[in-house]
Amino acid sequence: MNKYSHKKLLEEKPKEQITYQDLLYTDEWEIKRKSIIERDGKRCTQCNYAATGSYAHFDKEKNLYNYLTDDGTVEKQYVLDDNGFLIDVEVPRIVVTYKAYHLQVHHKYYILNRAPWEYKDDALITLCNWCHSELHIQSNIEIFSDESFTNGKVLTPCNRCNGTGWFEQYSHVQGGICFECSGKRFITPLLYF
Repeated sequence: MNKYSHKKLLEEKPKEQITYQDLLYTDEWEIKRKSIIERDGKRCTQCNYAATGSYAHFDKEKNLYNYLTDDGTVEKQYVLDDNGFLIDVEVPRIVVTYKAYHLQVHHKYYILNRAPWEYKDDALITLCNWCHSELHIQSNIEIFSDESFTNGKVLTPCNRCNGTGWFEQYSHVQGGICFECSGKRFITPLLYF
């Protein structure tokens, strides 16, 4: 799905029809998202895995795709330098996995009618798609009416997508949007206009 500016979104769609998912496709969110991922060292803050990237190798024996990532640890390897001397260098420890890892940015809480990029940095953390999905299943995310953080209400995630709003494996069909919640992610809306 193509990215667009928030201004362009407001010009093309009536404000009351804009979903939170629409806001996640804006240039403004992409800038904020990239800054949070960069801050967190380009890896999941839970499992410490980096994104696997787009390369995958098909393992015919197991009938699965192999993906490569690293877990943030390093190993010493000995190599010859340009002068023929044996030196030790630290290289990332490569991990072979049978599922792709993508980095996402998680909101620890929501404030009603707040755009996703308008949150303070400490309200956002980098998670891989697997840890992010698990967090939405295991944890309650609250929504507040303002920054006083009083009278929070626990958000009930969509039963089909568990609060993600979309399915990566169906990204070729209408951007992978969840048809159950129409990309709204939660039963309680994040936006009231």
